[in-house]
Amino acid sequence: MNKRKIFIVVSALILGVVLGAGSAFFSIKASRELSDYQDRSNRESSLLIAANLNKRLQAIEDMTEKNGRTFEHMPTLNSDAIKSTLAQTLKTAGEKRMGIYAMAVALQPSVLADHPAPVMFSARFDGSSVKVTTYEFSDCPYTRFPWYCVPRYLGETIWSEPYSATSIGNVLITTCSMPLFRTVDGRKEFIGVATADVTLTQLQRFLNGQQEHRFKYMFMVSKFGRLLSSPDISKAMTETVYSAAFEENANELAEQFRHDIGAGHAGMVRITRPIFGLRRGNLYYAPLAANEWSLVMGYDLKIQEQYARNIAFLTVFVALGLFGVLMTGVIIVSRRLSDKNNRNRGVRK
Repeated sequence: MNKRKIFIVVSALILGVVLGAGSAFFSIKASRELSDYQDRSNRESSLLIAANLNKRLQAIEDMTEKNGRTFEHMPTLNSDAIKSTLAQTLKTAGEKRMGIYAMAVALQPSVLADHPAPVMFSARFDGSSVKVTTYEFSDCPYTRFPWYCVPRYLGETIWSEPYSATSIGNVLITTCSMPLFRTVDGRKEFIGVATADVTLTQLQRFLNGQQEHRFKYMFMVSKFGRLLSSPDISKAMTETVYSAAFEENANELAEQFRHDIGAGHAGMVRITRPIFGLRRGNLYYAPLAANEWSLVMGYDLKIQEQYARNIAFLTVFVALGLFGVLMTGVIIVSRRLSDKNNRNRGVRK
């Protein structure tokens, strides 16, 4: 093997090693930077979507409290005034597309001058109009329901955990409840509860309508991890996110998730076993301050892995092209050096 061939082979080996190592380094670094960027972007998106949902829930809560204060400040409560106010407030909520499908006022005995027995007035949409129905306590013993007794006990507005509403076809709904008080002889006296009902279907539609998100799915969990909504509707209110996600996952991940959700912290946990069709990915979660729930978003790592493969393919393609260009230069240089050596030998002879 002459010197020219040796020069080409050595140059090819050196260039191959340098370009191979360089392309591998660049591919790994670019993939890591992409992964870090994607993670930061997903965290920002999760917080933004949670903030948007929180605004929707807060708007519903504000509407409920505004309605409740209207009743508290009425000089005299009577059935007609309550029905009229409920109907008008629900119409306003419908015009604003807030997702409220029903509003109600449930009262203690002797609050109404024209109806001394305990009674509940419920307004709901009937097509494009609003229908107001009166429920006697014998037909609806509401004082046993959490949406009534919990705000009465706490003295503040609360959101109930979802429950099945048989009156509208076993649809899961959540109720925002505000306790009503009036001052009698200088003392605050509990007189009832004002409520607004929202179906989880409406909240899920709102989530699905969020633009430019890259998550495979989104669902809500309670402070204790109960699935309030779910891609698999059969699991809603029957399972917890821990049983659905972590039966075969690392215990420390389950503990992190449980601690953060319970404390109302945002974060991310890696999933290495299937959950709702997501075989491998990240679960991002963010608190909903309005009702102590959390929004959970699943991100499929297949997307990220596809980006990494594209980067690796592009890097190899560029490296091969650069290798070809450099080897062409090596061959040209080797020929010129060979010709120069041949001329020098001719001159010596």
